[in-house]
Amino acid sequence: MLLKTTAPPERVAVAARATVAPFGAVKVTDIGQAQRVISSSLTAIDLRGLTQLELGAAALMVVGATGFIIALGFADRRRTFAILTALGARHRQLGAFLWSEAPVLLLGGAAIGTLTGFALAWMLVKLLTGVFDPPPSASLCLGSF
Repeated sequence: MLLKTTAPPERVAVAARATVAPFGAVKVTDIGQAQRVISSSLTAIDLRGLTQLELGAAALMVVGATGFIIALGFADRRRTFAILTALGARHRQLGAFLWSEAPVLLLGGAAIGTLTGFALAWMLVKLLTGVFDPPPSASLCLGSF
């Protein structure tokens, strides 16, 4: 239950505690106590370092996955390359074929990954909206300037 008053919040909280004390396990807090709890919660922590660490790990995973796919492609196409060499293809032509495949894989994977990431982020924001602290009202935001 919220009480709106012009009196100091601490005094109102003391009076409210005295009023509801006979009812047992009722907890009364003032706005200052609530603000201290909120500012010490997980949502108030600066997570820039953790974000940079996760982005670095994601970049390493992209490079590793791309290299792994290309290595698997080499192993899978060994017979094809032997046949092309027997038909007269030069090593430069085979190399051009392989190096043209890498950017296609990288760009295609990056595009699909980016779209999937944005879709998942949008979904998580929609799911978690309201789970954490509700946004302040417009009058509070405008009044603080």
